[in-house]
Amino acid sequence: MPNLSLGLSTGLTTLATADHALHAARRDDAPPGSAPGDRRAAPADGASAHARARHARSSFLAAGLHTGVLSGEYAKKFVVAFRPDTPAGTAVADKTKLSTDPATPEGEAWLRGEFDKIRANVTDEASKPSYDTLERVISGNFKPIRERTTNEVYWEHILLRYVGNVPLDIERNYSEKLKLSLIGSAERILHGHDGIAESARILNELLATTQYTIVDTIMRDTGKESGWVTERWAYLDGNEKHNQVLDGIDSFLIKEGRIDTKMINYTVEPATPPASFYTALGVSHPAHNPGVD
Repeated sequence: MPNLSLGLSTGLTTLATADHALHAARRDDAPPGSAPGDRRAAPADGASAHARARHARSSFLAAGLHTGVLSGEYAKKFVVAFRPDTPAGTAVADKTKLSTDPATPEGEAWLRGEFDKIRANVTDEASKPSYDTLERVISGNFKPIRERTTNEVYWEHILLRYVGNVPLDIERNYSEKLKLSLIGSAERILHGHDGIAESARILNELLATTQYTIVDTIMRDTGKESGWVTERWAYLDGNEKHNQVLDGIDSFLIKEGRIDTKMINYTVEPATPPASFYTALGVSHPAHNPGVD
């Protein structure tokens, strides 16, 4: 994917422009007392933020494909995630893929299934994701940023990544003063929103699908507006890049409703058979949704 880095950088910039145009139209009609940052994520008329934004996203992606700015593989992932109704004759259509857009029945069913797997794997009751967070991600009716608990911030971040909405995840869940360290297959120190966007680009380049397994998660609130999270995760792709991660571990420090400090460790290696993979993790083999990208 030779154009991936340029594509993501250009894509995120254009996404911001498109989203600001959408959000500007909502701002004047937002309910009195709503936080400025949240008017952009929760339309006053109750329509899904995902559904309202996906047409703008697919439009800029189509333009990027046409001009060669965005790589076809990367753009296809976002169009499939946000615009499942793309006509079959377009360059990015791929009907063999399931949609992960929760604004569609197919994507909603997929996300609910993944959510159930996550809840089953997280053994600490206080750290399990809440159904309220799931419903807010599906509907686009998000809570004000600083009114969220550590649990809500973290699981909103995870679910938005599951459905491929990296721009909204960065906007709502990451501090502009973020300090981020990558360890393992990608080693570097990154900062701010540009840093987490670069981290997402690297992850997307190395790990091409959504076939993640959250092995376990522990989180605690440590004060009125702060908390921490540690997550063990793994990844197995036996179809596209034929690779896996067994040592995934992320740690977060959350302040004032956003992720302020983050450490990510993962080592990418050749894929092993599923039975060997799950045995190495010490978890049971889940029922996967094959072909989801």
